[in-house]
Formats: sequence, structure tokens, C-alpha cells
Amino acid sequence: FFEFISKIPFYGLAVLCADDDFLIENTINKCLKFLISNKDYVCAAGKTIAFKKCGDQLNVEEAYLGANSISDNNPIKRFSNHLSDYTFPTFYAITRTDVLEYSWRKTREHIPAEDYRFFELLPTLLTVTKGKFYIADELYSARELIDTSTGASTKTIMDYKLEGTYDSYYRNFKNCLTSELMKIGHIDSNDAEKIIDDSMDRYIQKFYTSSVFVYKIKSQFYVLLKKLKLYNSIRKIKRRNRNNNIIKHTNTKEWSIIKKFLLKDAVI
Repeated sequence: FFEFISKIPFYGLAVLCADDDFLIENTINKCLKFLISNKDYVCAAGKTIAFKKCGDQLNVEEAYLGANSISDNNPIKRFSNHLSDYTFPTFYAITRTDVLEYSWRKTREHIPAEDYRFFELLPTLLTVTKGKFYIADELYSARELIDTSTGASTKTIMDYKLEGTYDSYYRNFKNCLTSELMKIGHIDSNDAEKIIDDSMDRYIQKFYTSSVFVYKIKSQFYVLLKKLKLYNSIRKIKRRNRNNNIIKHTNTKEWSIIKKFLLKDAVI
């Protein structure tokens, strides 16, 4: 992947796609036109749904349907908003290639490869410090949910806390961002570190909980639900409550083509 990134001619726009995802060509073209016309935006995408194959059925979830544009003129506010309410990693968006190269190069310099979580967060945060992020209200991609995928099987931020590696990993992440925020915001290191710490606290609160003890209890509870075969039932109830948003983006020609392909009723 990094060899590929390093060989991109650094002008224009690029989009990366995981090998088990689908991208919608019409939305890509609209995002390309938007970026060409709006130079203050560095990346653009649309709404993403997630699916899981269960026999001859497809269970659909929201994934990144809740993602919204990040269009503040202040780069520090863009950074803070993106981390505090993290929804969509920018490297799945169409991105200006110089920004794509910069964000991944800085990530490689600061984050060890075994640290998957901060390896994901750092490039997407560096990207929004370089410019705005546009999200179109159209279906952009579909992602398959796989229990053994890297994202599903690697350690979480709270796992880092439980095993005692969080401080070391977070320090690498924070050091890179501190120098970046100082440069773009013309602020001192204390102010930059406070912005990062406050935003990270809100990120952890959103995805986990502020307490490691509570997180541990919740993790044990989910393990029990899975053993009792109740976990999938609870997820179905949650999906039902979000159905309106899902229906809007699955009631499209593009999704019907993807669905037929996945169920082997047609070939693209």
C-alpha cells in the first residue's frame, strides 16, 4: 500500500478503495467536479452503508450515513470537530494527492505499524487540517462487514488502556499533531496539547466510555450476550430504529445492482 502511495504522481485527485468495498461511479464523478470547483476542499465523499451476507439475505447497517461535511474555515476547529465526532476516515474519500501523500508519510514517521487505531486516526486528522471535507447526500460506497476483518479484530483504544500501551501510542500520535496544530494555528504547545487532549476525550466518550472499568464491564456483558445468542437480536432492534436513513440510500439503482451482484443474481 505504501509503495503504491509513494508512486502516485502528486498532482490531481485520487481515491482508494478496500478490496471488499463498492464505490458508486456517479457519486465519484460528482465529488470530482465539486473538488475541481472548490479549491478550499481537499477531499470529498458521500454516504456509505455497510452490509453483511447471511445466506441469501443482506443485513444493511448505517456505517457512515451519519457523516457530515467539515467546512469550517479554521483548521483547528476542523481538526477538533473531526476527532470529537469521528465518523468517516478521509482516506476513503476522493483526496488531493499531495495531501494524501503528506498525511500517510507523516503517519509512517510517527506511528508504529502495530498501532492500528492511531494509524487510522492520524492521516484522516492531518487531512482535515489541510482543507475542508465535503460529504454529498448520495450513496457513495458500500462496505462489507466481516467479523475477521482488520478493523473488527484488532485492539481498540480501550484495549490499549487495559494492557498499558495507551500512553506510549498516544504520545506518538499527540507529538505529531501538536507540531501540526502549532504550525497551522500559530499557537503554543500547551494550547495545542489541550485541544488534542480535549478532542480525544470526547472521541473516547463517544465510542467507548470515559471509564476503563465501565468499558471492561460492558465488554464482558457483550461476550455474555453473544454466548446467549442475544447479541444479533439486539443489533436488529438497533437497525430497525435507523431504518429511515438506510432506506433512503438503499432505494437506489446503484444499490440494487450491488445487491444482485452480491447475491449472485447478476454480474456487473
